[in-house]
Amino acid sequence: TKVTQAHTYKDINKLDIDVKDVNVEFREGKNYSVRYEGAKSSSPTVKKFGNQLQIKGRLSSHSIRFNGMSMYDDYYRNSDRNKLIITLPKDSKLDELNLKLSDSLLSQVNMTGIEADQVKASIHDTKLDLRDANFGNVELSAGDSDISMTNTVLSNGKLDLNDTDVRLDGGSLMQVAMNITDGDVDYNNLSIQGGNLRNNDGDIKMSNTQIQGGYKIDDTDGDILVSRVTVDGYRVQSNDGDVRLFEQTTSNGNVLEKNSNSDNVLDIISNDGDITVN
Repeated sequence: TKVTQAHTYKDINKLDIDVKDVNVEFREGKNYSVRYEGAKSSSPTVKKFGNQLQIKGRLSSHSIRFNGMSMYDDYYRNSDRNKLIITLPKDSKLDELNLKLSDSLLSQVNMTGIEADQVKASIHDTKLDLRDANFGNVELSAGDSDISMTNTVLSNGKLDLNDTDVRLDGGSLMQVAMNITDGDVDYNNLSIQGGNLRNNDGDIKMSNTQIQGGYKIDDTDGDILVSRVTVDGYRVQSNDGDVRLFEQTTSNGNVLEKNSNSDNVLDIISNDGDITVN
């Protein structure tokens, strides 16, 4: 049975979303509102406590996954059929945004961005697709997911990711530590102020990026390609791999440096992989 539920609210500054097998869309509108379209068995409960809005999915204890489908009490459905639409007024800002998503897609439709002073998110088997967002004090954990952000600002936070690819195009990272186990990373057209990237198993690409305050990349097993980066100095080393720093080349444990005494250095090390900087 499919249902449609809609609620309208005022004065929301804290938003908690905890759903599974439900795609989440953020949209821009005149009022704060929540609209659910999909299977009745997955319809969330929505409660308001002061200025806090809590959205929690109702999950059956007899859920079975089969070829990308879910079964609740003999009802088969694809998660695309279940949609949670969150509407926020233009230029609104949340004090807190808390997300717990599984088997989901989070995206923005007809909306320039989401702004929140504090973000805590835990996602699994989920695609996160954001544009023009501005998140402070970020804590994000992800497993078996895909993260894509365009013109998005992340500041003062930590990302712990497992089996998750990351693609950042435009925007900035300010004092963000990113730890990844098994995932590829693609930075393009970013502004970076401090922070670091540690990858246990995956390739890393960085291009058209400006760095201030230094940045460190540590990749246990993977190739690293850096191009057209604005930074004052470099320190580059691979314990088992070929290394190129512009016209300099070396391999297997030797270090290449350029203006490495600067306070603004891109420090790159790989335990097993090639590194190319041009």
